[in-house]
Amino acid sequence: MQQEDKELPAWLSLLILLWPLALWVAGFIISQAAQTGGCKIWAKGPEECIFLGTNIGELIYPLWSLGFYLPFVLLWVPCGLIILGIIRFALRNAR
Repeated sequence: MQQEDKELPAWLSLLILLWPLALWVAGFIISQAAQTGGCKIWAKGPEECIFLGTNIGELIYPLWSLGFYLPFVLLWVPCGLIILGIIRFALRNAR
């Protein structure tokens, strides 16, 4: 009888561990592109930001808080490792 492979795929492990970082990086890239285009992103409120003829200032306004989000991304790593440990333990002990 062949034993089933009960390992968690590596890509899924990375996804569980690093998904908050991917969100932060995507938002950071968008905010840097907007600032390079002359848009201002700050806590004062939405500023006018014209992109391809459309004002996207209100859409990118929430990106100013990304700096506050980064410490939580770093705190997620231990939580993600605990979740991975629980998943691997459950897979190993599953019948």
